[in-house]
Amino acid sequence: MNNNVDTSQGTTSALEQLMLAQDWAILPAKLEQLLTVVRMHASGQLPMALVDASESASRVGYTMQRGVAIVPVVGTILKRGRGLQALSGVRTTIDIQADIQHALDNPEVSAIVLDIDSPGGTVDGTKQLADFVRSASAVKPVVTYGNGVIASAAYWIGSQANAVVAFDTTQVGSIGTVLMHQDWSAYETKFGVKTTFIHQGKYKVVGNPSEPLTDEGKAHIQERINAINALFVSAVKAARPLKYTNLMDDIANGAVFLAAEAMSLGLIDQVGNLQDAINLALKLVGDKKMEKAKVEATTTDAVASSTVNEDVLAELRALKAQNETLVASLQAKAELLEAKEKAEAAAQRQAAIAKQFADCKVAEDSLAAFAGLTDEQLSVVHKEISSRQAIVDKQLEALSQPTEGAHTEHSDTVVTGRDQAIKFVQTRDKCSLDEAILAASKEFAEFFTI
Repeated sequence: MNNNVDTSQGTTSALEQLMLAQDWAILPAKLEQLLTVVRMHASGQLPMALVDASESASRVGYTMQRGVAIVPVVGTILKRGRGLQALSGVRTTIDIQADIQHALDNPEVSAIVLDIDSPGGTVDGTKQLADFVRSASAVKPVVTYGNGVIASAAYWIGSQANAVVAFDTTQVGSIGTVLMHQDWSAYETKFGVKTTFIHQGKYKVVGNPSEPLTDEGKAHIQERINAINALFVSAVKAARPLKYTNLMDDIANGAVFLAAEAMSLGLIDQVGNLQDAINLALKLVGDKKMEKAKVEATTTDAVASSTVNEDVLAELRALKAQNETLVASLQAKAELLEAKEKAEAAAQRQAAIAKQFADCKVAEDSLAAFAGLTDEQLSVVHKEISSRQAIVDKQLEALSQPTEGAHTEHSDTVVTGRDQAIKFVQTRDKCSLDEAILAASKEFAEFFTI
């Protein structure tokens, strides 16, 4: 296919088609600029030498200041150059990652500053580089410096550093994802060109420039864009202490913010210049060394005190054994005291019951049975027994009559009346009043007749 077809005749170059097929995390104006230059190249208005520079030309390495590697991330970010180095500079994620890895491996490098001035770039390669920056920041301190523009894919990458510094006029953010579709079908019709796609797969040719984009096709592409954008937002949210009421409305809405506002939203940590970023990186190095020294000191102290700890542990074990014996003894004493208190309480209860039923002449074994009753139940029982006792006393008084007397069966005692008979039987048999009345009525029946 001829890549240099005149776009005025209604067709696009292969390079432009490739760009339109990409998912971008970039400022829309920059994407339009890229497309403009590509079209100028396709129409012969831009010399080939400028856009076809070798991909290795984009590799600029890094500079050093006070032991800090400064890795430039300037211009549009692509996974590979694809012949676009002339467009206000292009940096590939592959080269940036190689520079960072070199700085990690370099023993003279104590920290890394990503010097970013970029509107963003393609999604392809961005997440991989962002993840790499996050892992690199665990090895050596990494600080991002926003030096003009740090937007879209550039912010996705830069936000994964340990800290972010931006110059006061730097544009920060543009958290969002875009894919551009251009419909060339009307131009093709005008020039008598009809494009036919022979394909299999419902969505195989969705978004091609020779057909209008259908609602279904747009919805399909939108789903993909939403999924990519969710990865972008999730990465920023995990790395940054964002301040918002609604994340998608307040921050992840595609807007760019100047440094001061970006700081108020938690997108950056400090407003400053490159030297401020370097100083912050060196401070993080010092903090890291102090933390490492603290861990090492703790480990050394633990090892040095291990022998002493054995003696202490032996003493602690002995004290534990003594404590267990003391606890067992105290528990036994507590149980005895509890039993004693319960016995005293029971005795007091029984005495109170006996006092309550003293006027009823109830047997002791019956009183013992009353111990399980509540005070309310005891009152009812006492009332019932008193009532019955009064009835019995009244009947006995009515039955009491003078008699000549009667001898008991086993003694010479002479019983001369009903009361004497009952008292005699109760004394002799040592029984309750009720039982004495019943026995006397049988043994001395002559005193119990009406």
